[in-house]
Amino acid sequence: MRDGAWVTVAVRELVPGDVVRVRLGDVVPADLRVLNDATPEVDQSALTGESLAVSRGHGQSLYSGSVLVRGEADALVCATGASSYMGKTTALVQTAGTVSHFQRAVLRIANYLIVIAVALVTLTVAVSLVRGNPVLQTLEFALVVTIASIPVALPAVLSVTMAIGARQLARQQAVVSHLPAVEELGGIDLLCSDKTGTLTQNRLAVAARWTAHGITDDELPMVAALASRAEDNDLIDRAVIAAAGQRPAMRVGQFIPFDPVSKRTEALVRDFDGRTFRVSKGAPQVTAALCSGDGAATQVDAVVERFATHGHRSLAVARTHGEGSWRLMGVLGLADPPREDSAATITAAKELGIDVKMVTGDQVAIGRETARQVGLGEQILDAATLDGAADDDDFGARVEATTGSRRSFPNTNTASCGCCKPAGTSSE
Repeated sequence: MRDGAWVTVAVRELVPGDVVRVRLGDVVPADLRVLNDATPEVDQSALTGESLAVSRGHGQSLYSGSVLVRGEADALVCATGASSYMGKTTALVQTAGTVSHFQRAVLRIANYLIVIAVALVTLTVAVSLVRGNPVLQTLEFALVVTIASIPVALPAVLSVTMAIGARQLARQQAVVSHLPAVEELGGIDLLCSDKTGTLTQNRLAVAARWTAHGITDDELPMVAALASRAEDNDLIDRAVIAAAGQRPAMRVGQFIPFDPVSKRTEALVRDFDGRTFRVSKGAPQVTAALCSGDGAATQVDAVVERFATHGHRSLAVARTHGEGSWRLMGVLGLADPPREDSAATITAAKELGIDVKMVTGDQVAIGRETARQVGLGEQILDAATLDGAADDDDFGARVEATTGSRRSFPNTNTASCGCCKPAGTSSE
């Protein structure tokens, strides 16, 4: 918004205080704060690795580099470029680095050789001068000793040795992108692992079901699939259709896609006998209110709370019966399932003396449930508690006793700016 009119400008021209409008498919150009009552959904996988979109409402932050996958919003620019959350994360990655055990060992060997060479040259010069040898001859001999003390072949020998190790690992289907990592891997005793896409499959799936009286477990996802469209490429729709096995061969007429305001989808369906009915899936509270005349709707809150303790996202399903009255079919619990080999891999690592910790940006319930399923335990530490806790006497013991940390961002202590500080931020 410039001079009272909407204009298109280059991203580099944005400054804090500008008001911008972002729409479906736009890449957020800077750290923004939502100004209107819109509830856009954004994909923050570039920052958190979580592929599931998150909703942002009035006053909440949209981070630079995230992508709008639903809705639009007017927002205030809070930070740009290197001052944005993405910019600070990039700078953090560039400055990150450590001296490996292998590098320290090589430097230690080089220091020993330097000390020995200096001592040997000093002794040689002193003895030569005492014997009365010519000064030029003494300096030539000292130079020869110095050159001979330089381990010219050491880097080449070490590189070849590590390359042989990388070749042996490649035969076991391990990819080595950094040669010193071969030696470093053999000396670790603590491994911190990401959750999404590493311990889990990074895809949403139906993990639990609750059905109303008279509804079967197979009928529930079938009805939910009628209120889903595969061509929308929505993660929730794909999970529901996969749970149904295949979409029922019924004709779907009018389809109302997900609306952040109504928080549900709806479809008009015609069955084999030519009768029409409506199906809907969406937020449990909204769907329960839609089915206010159904007694099963009173159980939704308890079901959602039970699913939440296991880290499942709840999705309620309903359909019409009779003269347009809605009936609650049930609730689906959605979660990101663990990879099939995660538990076995963690068990093998523990047998080798490696302690595995999980680091995730998800909520504590999701992190705890994933950790339990893969055999890590359920002691999840909130990353926010680590701020300023390094000076505590029991800090090391607390970290060592936990299974992992949740709500961890690339830089947990960094906020975009004062007005964009992420309060209660998570990457559900």
